[in-house]
Amino acid sequence: MPTNSAFLSNLSTAEVSVLNLSQIQGISATQVPILATSLIRALTSSQINGLLTSQILAFTAPQLSVLSPNQVSALTTSNISVLTPTQISTLSNIQIIAIPATSFSVLTTAQVAALTSSQISYLTLSQISNLFPTQIGVLNSEQILGLSPQNLASLTSNQFQALSPQAISVLNSPQIASITTSQSSNFTAIQFAALTSTQIQSLSSFDLQTLSTASIVQLSNQQIQAISSTNLSAFTTSQLAVLSSSQIQVLTSSQLSGLTTNQTASLSTSALISLTPSQITALTNSQIRSLSYEQLSSLNSSQINGLNSSQISAFIPEGIDLLLTNQIA
Repeated sequence: MPTNSAFLSNLSTAEVSVLNLSQIQGISATQVPILATSLIRALTSSQINGLLTSQILAFTAPQLSVLSPNQVSALTTSNISVLTPTQISTLSNIQIIAIPATSFSVLTTAQVAALTSSQISYLTLSQISNLFPTQIGVLNSEQILGLSPQNLASLTSNQFQALSPQAISVLNSPQIASITTSQSSNFTAIQFAALTSTQIQSLSSFDLQTLSTASIVQLSNQQIQAISSTNLSAFTTSQLAVLSSSQIQVLTSSQLSGLTTNQTASLSTSALISLTPSQITALTNSQIRSLSYEQLSSLNSSQINGLNSSQISAFIPEGIDLLLTNQIA
């Protein structure tokens, strides 16, 4: 059967559907664009599966747009891997879903970068799971917003760590709320530093408890103040211990008074010294009572003078003696 251009332009859909693999592959890349969209739609799954990569590259946007989900799913991994970024971006959401999950692992970073946020919103869990961290890493701010909370939560620790700081910084509240403790414990310091105050407020106490000390030391003063008193009270003593003097000094009265007695009892003397007189007055009697002799002895006269009578009465006996001998101005 001849496959010259004149012949191909006059083929019926019935005739196209019976072409054998040799005849299908005999259509040159320069002839592919002249095939009517009705003929493309008439190709069987077997014929689609037999297309050469050069033929796939020759597909026009209108030709690609008429491929059915069954036809798309019949494309080989090799054919998927050669689609240009422009071709990728023209696929409909339904066509994107039809791409075999295993084919996502062969997408180039340029192809992944070409996916629209709408296309990304249609990705299945299986398709997401087949993406390598290097592919996840190219998702931009617009694309990441297309990732459903369920799909974001499905990212492995390695995939999650590959998200760029720019992508992290635009995650919305439902996405932030979907972050698993496994993911939050694998925040890189740079990623966590990219979180906005609003995002930090959306993190759960469980997420914050899993933060590494490396992430905590990167928190800005604004981020520190965004942590609710409830969530700060969930910090481990190890996490509190790495807060710097500047971080300590921006803690609000609500945050300080919300600390557990175990937390205040674990505060280092350097941390206590960092507290301003007004912050000291925010401490509850129970918190004052939890302070050791060593901690109390670190307080300076300005801090002591800021205490009210109720707080002073909460001092341990040794603390009272200390005040009388050394610290009351």
